[in-house]
Amino acid sequence: MDRRLSRLSLLAAMGALSFILMLFEVPLPPFPPFLRSTPGIFPPS
Repeated sequence: MDRRLSRLSLLAAMGALSFILMLFEVPLPPFPPFLRSTPGIFPPS
């Protein structure tokens, strides 16, 4: 239970961070290519 909750919170934190970075369009090196290779999660702007 504890491990599952910590994993879920970590995943939520990573998702929120990537969402904020996408919102502000911070010029980053392409370190998360899985965001672009999975259409359907974020609609193409």
